[in-house]
Amino acid sequence: MQTADSLGFELILLPYDDNLDGVREGLFCIDNVLRKKLGSMIIAVEEIDEVELEHLNEHMIPFVMINKELNDVQGDWIAIDWEIGMYKIVKYLIDLGYRDFGYLGGLLGKFPSDRQKYIGVKRALSEAGIAMTLDLFVEWAYEKRNEVSKTAEELLKMIPRPGVIICADDHFGAQVIKICYQLGLRIPQDIAVTGTGDFNIASNIYPGLTTLYIDRYKIGQQAMMIIGSTKANSKRSDYAQIKIEPELVIRGSIDSMLNSQKVQQRDTFA
Repeated sequence: MQTADSLGFELILLPYDDNLDGVREGLFCIDNVLRKKLGSMIIAVEEIDEVELEHLNEHMIPFVMINKELNDVQGDWIAIDWEIGMYKIVKYLIDLGYRDFGYLGGLLGKFPSDRQKYIGVKRALSEAGIAMTLDLFVEWAYEKRNEVSKTAEELLKMIPRPGVIICADDHFGAQVIKICYQLGLRIPQDIAVTGTGDFNIASNIYPGLTTLYIDRYKIGQQAMMIIGSTKANSKRSDYAQIKIEPELVIRGSIDSMLNSQKVQQRDTFA
């Protein structure tokens, strides 16, 4: 908002819903631009079809796509490198001595970011010679996090001790921590838990959640600066392509002393 004010722009929030009229036909963006007489757009809906953005290009409407790389259409974008982020967090856990991993949350078929997270996890495990057990990889819709208790409990019962549950975001991580307490599991001695996003909940639960930090303020600021640059030079032919690497934030939900414990036997929860 501060950057928008400094550039003399007015921001309007446009909620996106898959069930809205026009969304499935690829008209959500251009319809809002034309009806509300908008001069540009910052788009944060990563599952949006790129045909939407092609409509904006056809009408010469400046836009910046955030949270997603563009492959089939030209335009400015700022994306988070979730693959390298997840690779870093899993590699760190492997170096500590963890060998049994479960994964909870996200939808690979819907969100590019979830596919990147999966690739990062798989790459780190493959390099360490650790097989990813498909039964321990559970997809779950973000909007139904509060309904994941039973599934998370089943997943926890399958993970040898000490093990790890990698979560698609911090809210899933908080749910797993809650269920661990209900099952009498110790965190991190029995189960380590990680998330992504570094939302407020990650530092406001006990133990604090190990996660991946993204500077959202900086992303918004960069997006506004790109829009400002485009408005000042409408004939520019180059596009901004910015990839942001998440930062690993270590908190008490993982056992940083695991190697020193010389674990010789793992008990399976039943």
